[in-house]
Parts: sequence; C-alpha cells; structure tokens
Amino acid sequence: MIQNRVLTMDDYGAMLRRRLKIILIPTLLAPLVGFLVSYAFPPKYMSQALILVQQQQVPQGYVAPVVTEDLSQRVATLEQKALGADRLRPLIQKLTQQGVLRPGNVDAQMDEIRGGVAIEPVEMVIVPSPEGKATNKQFQAPSSKPQVPGFNLDYTANNPREAQAICAGIADIMLQENLRDREEAAQNTTDFLSRQVDDAKGNLNDLDSK
Repeated sequence: MIQNRVLTMDDYGAMLRRRLKIILIPTLLAPLVGFLVSYAFPPKYMSQALILVQQQQVPQGYVAPVVTEDLSQRVATLEQKALGADRLRPLIQKLTQQGVLRPGNVDAQMDEIRGGVAIEPVEMVIVPSPEGKATNKQFQAPSSKPQVPGFNLDYTANNPREAQAICAGIADIMLQENLRDREEAAQNTTDFLSRQVDDAKGNLNDLDSK
C-alpha cells in the first residue's frame, strides 16, 4: 500500500533539479529564435494622417449644406478618386524625381500603394461628465449614433521616408478633390440661383410693362 506524505522543500528542490533542463532550454532558446526570425521579415513603417471634418458654420435654416452626402460614403468616394491611376501616376512620378521612390513599373507601384493604404473613421460620442454636463469624447469604437468628425489615413511601407511621403501625398489629393467638389457644387448652386433671379426679374419686368 502506497502512503501519501507531505512534500518538503527538499522534495520540491529535487523536482526542480530534475526538470531544470526542460525549463531552461525553452526559456533561453525562445527569445533567441524569435530574435533570429525577426531578421527574416523586413521592417514595416506606418505613417498616419488625421483629417478632421469641419461642419458647416452657417445655420442650415439660412444656407443649405453644399455637400449632403454621408461622410462615410464621401470618404469612400474620395479614397477611390485618390487611388485612381490618374491621381497616383503624377504622385509616383513626383516622388521618383525627388528620390523617394526608385524608378520601376508604375502599375506595380500603384498596386503596392493601394495595398498599403488603410482608412479608419474617428467616431465621436457624447459622454456625460460627473457634473452632469455632456462632453465630447473621441475614440474609435462603434456607438449607437456615432458622429464622425474625421478619419485616419494610414500608409505602411518598408521605408519610413516613403511611408511619410506617400501618406502626405494621398492626404493632399483627398483634400484637393474634396475642395474641388465643394467648389463645383457651390458654383452649380450659385448658377441655379442666378438663373432663378434672372427669371424672376424678367417676369417682374413683363408685369411692369403690362
């Protein structure tokens, strides 16, 4: 019959000595293997641009918004325009002349840029403060009725200078496209109102002549 006895510190020490190799070998080899494996993968550098959206300052009761499209759809549209060949090709040529990019296949470079871009919305929710007043808090987590004040534009590349230059270039393209669309929409609105005023003036002149 085997009797159970209380283990002492000597017993625990003996068990530790018997399993010392099993403990030490993985402990010492795991960091070394991880350090060596890290050399097999090229380093990645991510550049990020935060683009904030300024809401219309004039009350909508006086002036209707120029752009009525949802911000998420608007960002998706701007992303498609910025990553189009007609926008990326001049950017690649410019960065190649500056020495940021190496001369190569432009189509392959455009595909690489498209694969390295990521856009995430910055959502804002109203969080009550301890005093009972509502305060604005920005974070990237879904909410029931999120307000999107902007979005993060991320670009990842193997070179830090390349990541920064391409991220800044794409952000500039998106801003320019948004400004161009706003100006076009505002001009169309102005032209429409001008035609309405001319028509009303013509009707008044006809009535006055009669």
